[in-house]
Amino acid sequence: MHLKERTEYYSDPFDSDNDIVEKWKTGKAIKIINRFHVSTTVSSLYKKGEKPIENIIRAEELKVLLEKKEDILLLDVRRKSDYEAEPSLIPGAKWHDPEELEKWSETVPENKQIVVYCVKGGSVSKSVSDYLRNKKIGTSYLEGGLKAWKNSGGQLMDVTYPLVNKR
Repeated sequence: MHLKERTEYYSDPFDSDNDIVEKWKTGKAIKIINRFHVSTTVSSLYKKGEKPIENIIRAEELKVLLEKKEDILLLDVRRKSDYEAEPSLIPGAKWHDPEELEKWSETVPENKQIVVYCVKGGSVSKSVSDYLRNKKIGTSYLEGGLKAWKNSGGQLMDVTYPLVNKR
């Protein structure tokens, strides 16, 4: 089936893993908005060489997952200048310099669901997400980035310690 023949489908919070897989296999899914209970399924699709175009999580969904203390690795991948201009993180996140992606990506666990975010959920987080997904690591990016997180009322943690990946 050609990609352009697929119908755009956003996963429903009540879809089971089997529903997601079936919709993907039958060509009904192009975008899967990840809710992490399907992340294993999404990751298994990557391992088989099948990839949804984008793997997105919304700020509201991320809040719920963090409140439930889901086992996710949250990575702030804002450019160093952006991070230094606003040294705060979503609670539980670690900052990693996107310019050193090849170096630090070797330490990213393959068995965890990863969420990356940048300032606006644009090219930086998408490129980091794509890079990690190409390494068969289940990765999503925060739609709208840190800006959407703040607009949704999400809390931030002020960072008063040195950068994780200082140059």
